[in-house]
Amino acid sequence: MFTFPLKLENKSTALTEPNTVAITETFSEKLFGTANPLGETIFLNGEVYKVTAVINDFPKNSSFVEDCVPSFATLLKDNRFGVNQWSEWSYNIFVKLRSGSNPTKVTGNIEQ
Repeated sequence: MFTFPLKLENKSTALTEPNTVAITETFSEKLFGTANPLGETIFLNGEVYKVTAVINDFPKNSSFVEDCVPSFATLLKDNRFGVNQWSEWSYNIFVKLRSGSNPTKVTGNIEQ
């Protein structure tokens, strides 16, 4: 649904494994200067993450403001932040409707 333009990546491993992370270009420069950060490790919240991608900085008008994006596999590995709980409301959920769908009807079905 969303694409994040990548500056550097390892397509075979980018964000597929737990404890992997994509970092923004500015964050990469802050941590590693002009060196290639792919394969390097960083510490986030006391854990080691392997850098597997560098993404363009998010636009100023974006709802994404993070310097780094951990893999979803990281969240799933130990149900971090209630990722497996339907009652958890910490995440934005985006839905892409098929062409011709009625948004009002879909919303009504979700609310039931």
